Amino acid sequence: MVNKNLIKRLSHSSERPIRDAAFEELESLINNDELVFEDIELRGIFEGIFWCFWFADKPAYQEDLMKRIVKFTDAIKDESKKLMWVRYFFKCLCLHWNSIDSYSMNEYLSLLRSQLVCIFSHIKSLWKTKPKRVRKYMNAIYEESLKESDVPLGVGMHMADIYLDELISCFDKDDLTHKHISQLLKPFLKALGNSKQLALFQRVKEKIFEQLIDKAKESYEYFPKLNLKEYGEVDIFKVASAKDTMESRRSDIYGLYDKATGKEVEKVEDLPYAERLRQIEINALALKSPKTKHQKKKLIRERVK
Repeated sequence: MVNKNLIKRLSHSSERPIRDAAFEELESLINNDELVFEDIELRGIFEGIFWCFWFADKPAYQEDLMKRIVKFTDAIKDESKKLMWVRYFFKCLCLHWNSIDSYSMNEYLSLLRSQLVCIFSHIKSLWKTKPKRVRKYMNAIYEESLKESDVPLGVGMHMADIYLDELISCFDKDDLTHKHISQLLKPFLKALGNSKQLALFQRVKEKIFEQLIDKAKESYEYFPKLNLKEYGEVDIFKVASAKDTMESRRSDIYGLYDKATGKEVEKVEDLPYAERLRQIEINALALKSPKTKHQKKKLIRERVK
């Protein structure tokens, strides 16, 4: 069971030496792999961490404590435990988000940004050793910071604001393949199709996808290995045409498709919806470069209908 005395000392409101000693004890538990990774344990530990950070009122001390908190993720060696730790970091932050006052918010925004950087750093190593595990971290980012049933709106909005900037800062763009970029953007594609909050949908659309498309068109160097047309034809189209995509969002997502693939919106808006969808499906089929006779015949039939 979690040490309640440790949590109490971590969140001691008036005595910094008590909090510091408790934090060092927590560091020892994690570094020596002695922390129990179960729901009640992690909820209690993160409750202590949250208040320990809350009561840090000197900028230099806050900065040092933030680095030590984020460093816990690297210190955890077991992959399943590390993923749990990341999830509970977001869970605790979301639990208290709406109670953070404006005076303290910048510190927690910095903490969230630093944790995202740490996740990206770990993902770089996973691509070399265990690439399939990257999907689990992308699912965690979506479920714990963008999925609206349990997440405050402000968390998702801030993630949308910082995500591309930190992605560019953390990765060597020449090392990011088209597949890598597609994988890293999946949490926001899910949010694009499933978001019930109009404010979050608009923020994701503007800060992630419109910015990505505009900058990729402006400069080949933005993401050199990103095939923007293919990304539109495959990834964005998949969300735009999905049955479970909210109908009120579908037109805007098709607008992103038009923008990514280089089509003029004015030309396609005059087409009936069914014909527009058929044209998109034809383009997607052509992009797959059909190799069999059956696939080639199907493409020809669709084009001459």
